[in-house]
Amino acid sequence: HGFRMDAEAHPFAEIFYVLDGDGVFTVAGRRHECGAGGVVVVPPAAEHGIEVGIVANAAAELNRHLHASKDGI
Repeated sequence: HGFRMDAEAHPFAEIFYVLDGDGVFTVAGRRHECGAGGVVVVPPAAEHGIEVGIVANAAAELNRHLHASKDGI
């Protein structure tokens, strides 16, 4: 399971650089999937939040279900 930062806003801009892993940034109501090497710029006063690890977890879960169906489990 991943990390989650609830939505917040600041009077200044923020820049996030993703070092490793993946997740979803929500900025001003729009979701942006992001992975290692990605950059997210949050404008001043924009509400933003982060969910880390959910992209990989969702893909792993889908992959597990596909293999289970193939194997008849």
